[in-house]
Amino acid sequence: MRIAVVGAGPSGTWASILLARRGHSVALIDSQAPWEKPCGGGVTAKALSGFGIFDSGLPRQNIDHITIFFGDETSVSVTPEQPVAVLSRRELGQYLLDEAEKAGVTVLKSRIARIEPIPGSGWSLYARDTSLQSDFLIGADGATSLVRRTVGSALQPEDLSVTLGYFIPEEVSAHMKIYFLPSFEGYIWSFPRPNHISYGLITRTAPGWTAEAKRLLSNFMVRCPQTGRILQRAGSLSESCFVERQSDCRQTLGADR
Repeated sequence: MRIAVVGAGPSGTWASILLARRGHSVALIDSQAPWEKPCGGGVTAKALSGFGIFDSGLPRQNIDHITIFFGDETSVSVTPEQPVAVLSRRELGQYLLDEAEKAGVTVLKSRIARIEPIPGSGWSLYARDTSLQSDFLIGADGATSLVRRTVGSALQPEDLSVTLGYFIPEEVSAHMKIYFLPSFEGYIWSFPRPNHISYGLITRTAPGWTAEAKRLLSNFMVRCPQTGRILQRAGSLSESCFVERQSDCRQTLGADR
């Protein structure tokens, strides 16, 4: 079967690897991958144990202590019974792309501009510099997904979240921290990576919330004595946790990028 995967984040790339290993002809299309994200880069114990890619020597910071703060001097600290880790999304993305090519996936550095159904037989995908046809289509192209808009409907503003993030060079510990603030829909995180700390925030996209999020995160970092100078800054839209997935016999929608 000819399969087109639009979006080369971890979900799209991993799907393309599994499908190619099963003998399908897979094209993975993305104009930007790999990229960094403002998200902390945390990987759960289930993912670490279930995916062999994390045994490959990919740089990661293991976590042995997690504290959740609730904004009123209340906090909860736990020691994970199973390992949790944090890593760079760019490094993970590059590793997965390399594995995809080894598995026989055709990786196309293009932006898909138009998708059209072929009645009864698949899909035609068009980019500025190329076009292709597939029997099955997988959309893993994020919150503003072209595949979603083609096969169903776009996400509404209330279904989206905004993330902000800073990567700060400083001494790294094995302590992950999450902060919930009064009257704020979202949370702030401090995730140690292999050679820096990821500070970030996620909140809703309602009017006024983005500016409030920037103010809160900036104030938090100013008051945190370890932050030092800013190494890198990033921001993006991501899907809300409460969005239903869509699928039928010739297409499916995966996770965000």
